[in-house]
Amino acid sequence: MTKEIDITGKQYGYLTAIKKVDSRIDGTQKRSFWLFKCKCGKEKEICKFPVMAGKVVSCGCHQDEIRGQSNKKHNMSESRLYACWLDMKHRCYLKTRSKYKNYGGRGISVCDEWTDKENGSSNFINWALNNGYKDNLTLDRIDVNGNYCPENCRWVTWFEQARNKTTTRYITINGETKCLADWIRYYETNDSTFHFNKRKGLSDEEALTQKRKRRNK
Repeated sequence: MTKEIDITGKQYGYLTAIKKVDSRIDGTQKRSFWLFKCKCGKEKEICKFPVMAGKVVSCGCHQDEIRGQSNKKHNMSESRLYACWLDMKHRCYLKTRSKYKNYGGRGISVCDEWTDKENGSSNFINWALNNGYKDNLTLDRIDVNGNYCPENCRWVTWFEQARNKTTTRYITINGETKCLADWIRYYETNDSTFHFNKRKGLSDEEALTQKRKRRNK
């Protein structure tokens, strides 16, 4: 078993890791939750993975700072929302990016309002702050084949976004269709057990319902 990395005392954005609290089920996987102290002085329990990945940068106070900056032309380049805006454009227009093939390569583009040379970033940030943005959410397109625009975008959790990908696998059992992640939660199993059972030649329903036997040491 791989030893968990100790991040005690390390700083990520506004957050400094204090101690591990426990491990909890987040979506379909068990994740480590740590107690972090924010730059503003508040302490909060947060899943370690999104913090280390730069997806969560504060206890929530960061978005208040951004709100105060949203109508300015300066001091925005360090914000998470500005990074979201850049990543969105790069996925659609920068051919050297690894994700380009799944976005710009498929014809996905960004609306004129958000690519405007003078106010594109400000327009995006203002829209985000007025439409549910939080530091622990990610930008998602409602129609995965549609463009980035106010009418087709929303802020969701990583788990919700994972269900809305073009590669998401859907399974029908007894006339009911769900994505694989939802069936895994319904049958209280996990990804590795499902794929292990599929390699054995079992049907989707059998792979979801048959528990994996543990080997005796």
